[in-house]
Amino acid sequence: MKLEYKGFILHKNSEYFPDCADNIAYKHYDSNKLIKFAIADGISKSFLPKIWSRNLVDEYVLYESIDYDFVKIAESAQQKWENEFKSYIQALRASGGQFTDTLVSLLRFGYAGSTLAGLEIYKKDDNWYWRSSVLGDSLVMFFPSDFDHTRQICTSLKKTAENNYIFDNYPDYFRSRAQILDNDDNYQTIDIKYGDICETQGQSLTSGRFVLVTDALAEFLLSDEEILEKFIDIKEPKEFEEFVGKYRDNSQLKDDDSSFISITISMDDSEDTFSNLGWYDSVHHHEKISNISNCKIETNDTLPSPVE
Repeated sequence: MKLEYKGFILHKNSEYFPDCADNIAYKHYDSNKLIKFAIADGISKSFLPKIWSRNLVDEYVLYESIDYDFVKIAESAQQKWENEFKSYIQALRASGGQFTDTLVSLLRFGYAGSTLAGLEIYKKDDNWYWRSSVLGDSLVMFFPSDFDHTRQICTSLKKTAENNYIFDNYPDYFRSRAQILDNDDNYQTIDIKYGDICETQGQSLTSGRFVLVTDALAEFLLSDEEILEKFIDIKEPKEFEEFVGKYRDNSQLKDDDSSFISITISMDDSEDTFSNLGWYDSVHHHEKISNISNCKIETNDTLPSPVE
């Protein structure tokens, strides 16, 4: 089995890269029997969403067992978010920052929200399989090598009577807090998730391509089969930038953070090989940039490290 993967993020035009609340992650385990990918979209109107989406993707890929519980992974990520939240408040106090009414309200009632889509490819009894889990309006899609109409889509999006996916401003998501204070200063437990999780389990791996995308790209790609075919053939960061820029400019694609992971599978190879073709994310690039072409993209000679 030959596996090649790449991942890119492009922030919205109106913001800098550090403002982007999308995150992507991968981890290839030394056993060569498991590789995991995750993509998440932090909800911009929630509290510290970028941190929360990063906590979620990291926790997903760090969970080595194939027998996992998607909710328990999110629960584990909650503690990381809480720790970073406390550090944020301590830093604000140390700097003499003002606690506005809005911030005080967030301290009491606020939490972050984020979608999460995860894919794992694993070997069991000498056979390869895949499993995906999604909460929210991000997608995991699989396209057979001949790109026929038997592609599979995993998402928790609802559908209309005409069988079209519904994209709106109220996606399903994971919450970063298990408890919040009520108006009487009593802690109230809240559900970690809003909405229903979509899971695809134990599918035999065949030649083809997986694509993981966040909501703006997901909505756009599902609306046009021809554009979708062009998109999954993107190979370089510059191509991704040009693709997103072109359709943003003509208003076909929303000006929102846009992220994708592409994994190409060939089952014709007798040996198991894994190749990183380029990984561009918030962990490996921190400069304020105007577009993706300004950043240094790692090559096969100096690949970025996955989550450790």
